[in-house]
Amino acid sequence: DTDDMDVQIDITTLTQASGFVNAGATARGTGVDGPGGGYNGGFQDSGGTLTGRIFDYVDDITIASASIAAATGTCKFTANGSALELFRNGSSVTSVTDTTTSGVFKGGISSYHDGALDVTIVDNFLIQDVGFGAGGAVGFGPLIGGQRNRHILNARA
Repeated sequence: DTDDMDVQIDITTLTQASGFVNAGATARGTGVDGPGGGYNGGFQDSGGTLTGRIFDYVDDITIASASIAAATGTCKFTANGSALELFRNGSSVTSVTDTTTSGVFKGGISSYHDGALDVTIVDNFLIQDVGFGAGGAVGFGPLIGGQRNRHILNARA
């Protein structure tokens, strides 16, 4: 499928000062006005409670989550047909089947926080097995921080 993808980043710092902070990999995002659809598989620190979660941007809900030992490490998010799976350092954290979003979309990085002093640092961004078809763009979707969006420019395959 044209929307099957593995998106991976290394989350080196995820510091929560107040409220919550999360970071992860976005799959099947449109890149319009934030993710504009699609899914995020990532890590969250909410008051010291650490979770790996898969978030559905269309319905604005968490559709799968599980406790994790640390909110840092290699975050890999796989979207393969209706199967969505989140990995931390190569081990499966949580998975779910969902068909809310499909089509030709982009992979990207997402980070959101609700505290002024929260910090997220990511590195080694990688998208694999992206079947965008002839002439399609490999998209580096929106990087979201706080209340405003900062976009990473598209790169051609």
